[in-house]
Amino acid sequence: MNEEHKKNRLEWAHLHKNWSSEQWRQVIWSDESRFRISGNDGKPLVLRKEGERYESCHALRLVKFGGGSLMVWSCFGAGGLGPLVFIDGSMNQESCICKVVVMEKWPAQSPDLSHIEHVWSKLARKLRRRKHLIDNTEDFRRELLLAWENIDVEFTAKLIESMPRRCQAVIDSKGDVTKY
Repeated sequence: MNEEHKKNRLEWAHLHKNWSSEQWRQVIWSDESRFRISGNDGKPLVLRKEGERYESCHALRLVKFGGGSLMVWSCFGAGGLGPLVFIDGSMNQESCICKVVVMEKWPAQSPDLSHIEHVWSKLARKLRRRKHLIDNTEDFRRELLLAWENIDVEFTAKLIESMPRRCQAVIDSKGDVTKY
């Protein structure tokens, strides 16, 4: 994070530090994210202790179809999660699936203020616990949807409720990184 990022974050936090809970509940967070089917792109990974030979018993499970990834877009707000939309390529003006009525200028380099990043992280953790069920792209798509549907409203509500504390943390750090 450079000094310009810090300055913008600090200005943004000062502008929003007195927002009410009701104002924060009007915000919709959205973004796209890529989820990798195999963290090692399908190449076998061998874990062994020093002095052990390369034996199949030390190889981790290999994704049979060679790995790959899926790109998704979604959003959430006080009403809960939006749909998980699978997209090809990357989102651009021509492929955007919605029109934003009011676009808030959000500070760059601010994952602590961009709650959708926390939602993506939670989704990735849920997927890691179920990776043994994924053998192909359709399995992966199914598990992504299932994990998405099981992210509870309380989790997203707590993220929204934390915004005043997050703004204050940015102010206290003079725009620098925070514990969030």
